[in-house]
Amino acid sequence: MEKMPAAAAAEAPAKTAKKTPAQKLELKAPVAGKVLPMTEAKDENFANLILGDGVVICPTADVIVAPCNGVITHCSEDNKHAIGLRSDSGQEVLIHVGVDTVGLNGEGFEQVKAEGDKIKLGEPILRFSRKFIESKKLCSDVMVILIEGEDPVVAEYVTGITAEAGKTTVAKIG
Repeated sequence: MEKMPAAAAAEAPAKTAKKTPAQKLELKAPVAGKVLPMTEAKDENFANLILGDGVVICPTADVIVAPCNGVITHCSEDNKHAIGLRSDSGQEVLIHVGVDTVGLNGEGFEQVKAEGDKIKLGEPILRFSRKFIESKKLCSDVMVILIEGEDPVVAEYVTGITAEAGKTTVAKIG
């Protein structure tokens, strides 16, 4: 098991409201599969940490579960390939399914939870079809990004393992 500190690389998009830095948090894998460092993402925007650091999971299942307790803050309603959440400790997280999946216009995706819904660790929040995504010659990897506010996110990422959805820790804050 390889552990690596978060890189303080690219800045996150500007926030309009002040955000309190997250307290302690153990983020669990939102999907089962092999966990890789974000720098190994197949999309250079993710690999270059443009949106922030995190992990990539090569999924072995088709269900995204809540990686922590919190609330859904964003649903990509038209494309359904991305979901944002805020943990109960205040950490913003983006879960992005696939590379270039925005062009599928939601086909192969089913949102289980809506913006504003409270979520519990391990609860299904999004379903997707790896088979469909891959039939379109697209990558179905799942990017899990810790979004930075005014302060950088200081996290320890757990990579080089095979994760179980909702059970295996992939990031630790605090």
